[in-house]
Amino acid sequence: MPESRLHPENDEDREKDVARDTIPPPETFAEDSPEAIADSFEEDTRKQLNLLRERTFNPELRNLVDRIRENEPLADSDVLRGEDMESLADEQLELKLYRLYYRARSIRENGEINIAFNPFDLRGDSEDVSVQYSLASYIVERMRSLSFSPFALLSYNITLKAFSPTVHTLDRYSVENISISLRDELFREISSQPEGLIIDEERIHYDPFLAKLFSQKTGEAPRPVYFNMLSCITSNVVNELPIEGTGSVTPFLPSAILMIELNEQTAFSEPAAITAVVRQILSLPFFILNDYQSLVFSAQSYEDLEYVYNVLDYLFTVFLLRKDRSGIILRSSIKESPNMPFLIKYIISKLSHRLLSDSAIVHIIKDRLIIMTHNDMVEQIQSLIFDYNRLFNDQFTIIEFKSKDFEDSVDIIQKFILTS
Repeated sequence: MPESRLHPENDEDREKDVARDTIPPPETFAEDSPEAIADSFEEDTRKQLNLLRERTFNPELRNLVDRIRENEPLADSDVLRGEDMESLADEQLELKLYRLYYRARSIRENGEINIAFNPFDLRGDSEDVSVQYSLASYIVERMRSLSFSPFALLSYNITLKAFSPTVHTLDRYSVENISISLRDELFREISSQPEGLIIDEERIHYDPFLAKLFSQKTGEAPRPVYFNMLSCITSNVVNELPIEGTGSVTPFLPSAILMIELNEQTAFSEPAAITAVVRQILSLPFFILNDYQSLVFSAQSYEDLEYVYNVLDYLFTVFLLRKDRSGIILRSSIKESPNMPFLIKYIISKLSHRLLSDSAIVHIIKDRLIIMTHNDMVEQIQSLIFDYNRLFNDQFTIIEFKSKDFEDSVDIIQKFILTS
């Protein structure tokens, strides 16, 4: 719909209004030599172009340009710099203005949107390339362009019982040595620093554990290393996702860990400065990739006891990291029943509508359902189970325990899993 506009009430106002919206015509040349006329014409043309640029790049548009520069990692040839405009040919300037206009239009009504990640930049060598592989390749390229390489994403490995590199460019490192357990002091230190943590080379050199962790194949001296939980990098994306009227919560499972070897240029940077750069450029691809990198587990068979034990050890260890958590074990009194899988699925469905992502529902033991959640949710869960038991003759028994009452996951497994 055309933009409505008030018309001037008289001819004088109309002339003023037109004058504001048009470029003034060239001044009448004085009767002089052709050289003077040419010089005057060139000077007048330059004045008109400068006036056009001044009116085009008003404060509102300048703010949009600044946002585009901050949020979008453009190639050098696409950056519109003030000092370059004078040297541009008219066609080049017009092209850049058109591009700027359409970018500005797309973000004008979305003041907080981050446009640093373009999904069309993801490309694979064949149709069989997964989204995970494409994202990882994209991140590797971006980290190199930021001089944040070598780097690694450390994801939790059930078999190793620790975080280990999955996506990385640690060619000089003994990657098999890089392993961070949930029980390590280093993990607690990383998870307690939302703006990032830098471990300098001196600390690595004098700490045998860290020296082995970050040993290099070439025998080179250690270098400073930056760490942060990926959830801290992607927090700005997460804050945009909650449904209106709800707040964001910390997911039950810890995210992957970002590790960056610092070079001479970045060695003296503050952790918060590195976090800010990575967050601005890569928060969205990291957020998407973390869905793949975070632990996803499923039991192929209930008879795989080693796998079941390792999963429970991991989940209960995460559970114990915070002391405001409660655990509920829902156990069926009927060992064998063809209806049991459907009943369990029904209960999981009902619980899923009430619990948030800071809770976990685990079904890897045939006749038991394990729920780990915030203390405030226990009453709601118990109410649901009690109502269900009244309908089905007390089919389930409930065992409750608190994270503050235990120091180690093994204690929970022995008390509630192995002996019951």
